[in-house]
Amino acid sequence: MAVGIFKRWMKRIALVLAALLLVAFVFIQLSFRTWRHHQRDQISNGSTLLELEQGTLEYATVGEGPAILYMHGAPGGYDLSTPVQGFRTITPSRPGYLRTDLSIGPTYQAAASAYAALLDSLAIEQVAIVGISAGGPSALQFAMQYPERVWALVLISAITKERILPIPERSMFERVTDILFGQDFADWVQLKALQQFPEALLLEGENEMLSPDDQKILRTNPKKLQQLQELFSNYLGVGSRRLEGYINDRVQYAKISEPDPLPITAPTLVVHGTADSDVVYDYAESAARRIGGAQLVPIEGAGHLAVWVRDEIVMPLIADFLKEKYSASFEE
Repeated sequence: MAVGIFKRWMKRIALVLAALLLVAFVFIQLSFRTWRHHQRDQISNGSTLLELEQGTLEYATVGEGPAILYMHGAPGGYDLSTPVQGFRTITPSRPGYLRTDLSIGPTYQAAASAYAALLDSLAIEQVAIVGISAGGPSALQFAMQYPERVWALVLISAITKERILPIPERSMFERVTDILFGQDFADWVQLKALQQFPEALLLEGENEMLSPDDQKILRTNPKKLQQLQELFSNYLGVGSRRLEGYINDRVQYAKISEPDPLPITAPTLVVHGTADSDVVYDYAESAARRIGGAQLVPIEGAGHLAVWVRDEIVMPLIADFLKEKYSASFEE
């Protein structure tokens, strides 16, 4: 009899646990899908679509003044730009990112043609072009392909020569959660962890995006840490819609040629953290050496995210350079 009672209680406990697991699964699923729906709506509402013969090109425009064509990094999209005060910043989502079709430019040359078509649609003849990180090759290509349309070039923590990186593969956790919950669940989990433990995830131990000096700055500046959390939150939002572009970037990095000198005539500013462990400082030195008259500005001790962590240094530096070159080109 005692054995029978024990078995009945075990069955009841198992049923209760199963019910709790089911409730937890439904709750997590609803929370995740609500977040993903909001993210996708938010992304779609912040940009404009341009239909080209090759496909759809997404872009956003912020600010007023002389035009800047901004090439975002990876993973990225139009939502991950750093507008320059006093200028009109036009940021296309590069091919394969968010709502821009990869077909509009799987190569840097083809993408440059699509960006020229974007400028034509906006009746803009000339721009300054800014390339950050993985946007560096796109900025360089546009400046070489359309020299008559570029009055200045700025490279920030930029890839400027061949780079060999492995093509990312989905982890077992990502593959399993994609089946159970849907795409982007792993990103949602990372985002929740980042919201709960920002200091532990960003400021402790080695971080290829942040130098030790950057981490010291963030420890004493809660506002900057919050801004960085928001940046990473954007990276993690709708990651599945950034993956195609991210993979294509890695394919294209390996095909970057390294002409010396680079056939670029636009006045050029190269800004790079000396402690960047992702895109190392050698990339900046290489670009500055190969571009005639280029101005190289090292940001001492800064890592790959210098434009955000050291924004009070980097952004005025860029704005002053662009104002000077614009005045020299158009206001003489």
